[in-house]
Amino acid sequence: NHKESKLVNFEKENFIG
Repeated sequence: NHKESKLVNFEKENFIG
């Protein structure tokens, strides 16, 4: 699922940022 991947990427970026 592309949406799921985007959500995980967003969470990862949020965690790093």
